Amino acid sequence: MNFAIIKVKFKQFPLIDNLVITEPRKVETSEVINIVLAEDDIDDVFIFQLALNELKIDCKLNHALNGENLLALLKDLIPDIIFLDINIPCKDGLSCLREIRKNSTFDNVPVVLISGHNSSKYINDAFSNRANYYLIKANNLGRLVENLTAIFSIDWKKVMYYPPINQFVIGNMEGAA
Repeated sequence: MNFAIIKVKFKQFPLIDNLVITEPRKVETSEVINIVLAEDDIDDVFIFQLALNELKIDCKLNHALNGENLLALLKDLIPDIIFLDINIPCKDGLSCLREIRKNSTFDNVPVVLISGHNSSKYINDAFSNRANYYLIKANNLGRLVENLTAIFSIDWKKVMYYPPINQFVIGNMEGAA
């Protein structure tokens, strides 16, 4: 099995590969998925890694600790998908989303905003600025795996999917962190 690399402040650390998986899941992909995760909470980054391992996604995970790091990373990288925390420091997630969507280089890159809040203001801002989904942070690994399964079930290389507002939010506050 391939292992992914996570970049934290542009240093590399191997993902944990020795998880005990009770119900193995496989998201069908034919190639390595290049993922960017912009998240300032290292615990959330670790849980995201665990979820990707549970899904057995063949991926490379690039991590940005804040909005400025994200935009710097994107100068050298065109990922397959971006997961972007709304409340990251230096430049918040919605501001980063606006900058990403202004750059035509990223027209075919899905952006999933992540938040622990189901504020209609955040949701509407994310939707109107062309995020592909709004992911509510899950409070357990199993729920995160379910939510990521829904996101990765879309073949993003073939279709740039923008769901209607009533299907835009994935997860719920009962399962929020």
